[in-house]
Amino acid sequence: MKTKILLGILYLLFAFGAGFHLPAASAANGGPAFSLSSGASFVNAGNTYTVTLRGQGIKDLYAFQALFEYDTNYFEFIEVKKSLTSTGTTVYKDRGTEVLFGFTKIGNASAESGDMDLCAITFKAKLSGATAIKLKSVDILDNGNSGQTYAGNSELPVQIVTANQPGDGNGTENGTENGTGNRPGSGTGNTGTAAPRPTTPQTEEPNQAIAKTSVTAENLNAAFKQAKQDSDGVKRVVIELLGTETAKEYAFELPAQALIASGMEHEIVLLTPFCSVQLPGDMLNNTGLEGNQNIIFSIGLADTSGMDAHAREIIGYRPVIELKITADDKTIHWNNPDSPVKVSINYKPTADELNQTEHIVIVYINETGKVEAVPTGNYDAFSGKVTFKTTHFSKYAVAVVYKTFDDISEYAWAKNAIDVLASKGVISGMTDEAFAPSKKISRADFIVLLVRGLGLSAKIDSNFDDIAETDYFYHSVGIAKKLGITGGVGANKFNPQAEITRQDMFVLTARAFEFTKKVFAAGNTSEIKRFNDASDVAEYARESIATLIKEGIIEGSGSLIAPKNHATRAETAVIVYRLYQH
Repeated sequence: MKTKILLGILYLLFAFGAGFHLPAASAANGGPAFSLSSGASFVNAGNTYTVTLRGQGIKDLYAFQALFEYDTNYFEFIEVKKSLTSTGTTVYKDRGTEVLFGFTKIGNASAESGDMDLCAITFKAKLSGATAIKLKSVDILDNGNSGQTYAGNSELPVQIVTANQPGDGNGTENGTENGTGNRPGSGTGNTGTAAPRPTTPQTEEPNQAIAKTSVTAENLNAAFKQAKQDSDGVKRVVIELLGTETAKEYAFELPAQALIASGMEHEIVLLTPFCSVQLPGDMLNNTGLEGNQNIIFSIGLADTSGMDAHAREIIGYRPVIELKITADDKTIHWNNPDSPVKVSINYKPTADELNQTEHIVIVYINETGKVEAVPTGNYDAFSGKVTFKTTHFSKYAVAVVYKTFDDISEYAWAKNAIDVLASKGVISGMTDEAFAPSKKISRADFIVLLVRGLGLSAKIDSNFDDIAETDYFYHSVGIAKKLGITGGVGANKFNPQAEITRQDMFVLTARAFEFTKKVFAAGNTSEIKRFNDASDVAEYARESIATLIKEGIIEGSGSLIAPKNHATRAETAVIVYRLYQH
């Protein structure tokens, strides 16, 4: 009779789409915990993806009900089955964005306790992008018809990819001025040339969830002989690993000599279903590796279990990758400020995120599970990728960050620039709530903004005599000096705490801008004459200001340049933001 009553309740409530309602409880104080898992963190579009619900610390389970949530834009529900070995009856209802599944034992069967897999739910992947399967709640009934409802508190991020994602016949998606792009394709950017793809065997180790390939020095050399230089004199070769159902990591075995060079004459592009990495030809200089050694570059979906609460909040279900280099089964802790690597992660924003794509950022997950901003992170709608540069390998994630301050509402002309740069980690407030937009900015602080905003990096050989290694701006000023952006104020001094004038800000900006190869011709100094205070501009600053006017970086304050005024924090934020957008 007990079983008939239970089954009657289950079928009746499922028919009305309600399910049973039990007293709410939690996993605290020794209660059960529930989690979702799968054999992979990504799936190819068009294939099926199965998620298992597991319970830990369960007591006296005779029947249970689980409520799952999914996004119908990305997944189509296929089926759900019990994982328990016990005999019983199951029912389910697909509500479109939710699936309700129930199971009950039959007759005088004993209740179960312990850790156990409860059920497995299968979906078909429809559209490439980042999404998640969520567990909303689990209800447990004992054999006395009493029980409790537990909050799901479990979310399984899933990246849906296309198995083979070559570029179109027109070249790399989002090609830049020098012919590179966020995603290597069968061609190049606007001024680049076709990047050869050496034929390489792909193997798979399903038990380790690794897809791998190996490229010999002979194959690479032959490919580079076929490659043609782009406008910067760089040759590129693309090596691709295709997506598989089980692989969570993609490993490329390469000869170290291919990345130990004296200059930037060539580049190797590693292409996986969820990410591409562009390796400069000199990235392994000064690492102690020998040219006859083989190295393995690994691009994988990272373990996120160690992330702290803040990291989980801003990353959510978005992709998290891990980049590694090994040689002779030992990890190489690569860090080369002179040779940054460009990384592009596939990402499909939500409808809300598409309205504010500038707040899609990249964060680095450090060894303690906390996040640190990567200022160069930038989403490109054309390629569907979030691209950034890094000088060390670790775990990186796509995140969404909205940062603002309480004291910038009256600075409408600067508010968006400040919000975006703060969200990306380029700029900081005086406190978490206050930005102090009208405060004058020091020479050192402006250099910090410039270096972060443009993603400049270099190994520091020396610094100015009035800069101490303990200064927070030591590395930024040292990078600017190494790259020739600043020569200081004379006698190897920088005068870091002095307030910077607008014309000095413009000179440093133009030099940094030119260093990034975004400026190819100086502006005409006659452009300055249209401003009423043109005669106040110092001779040393005239060409730099003319260049920035030509590029739209300087618009002037009304009809004035105000070159001798000291720059405010709001003004510098706008200048750096325009550089960032250019």
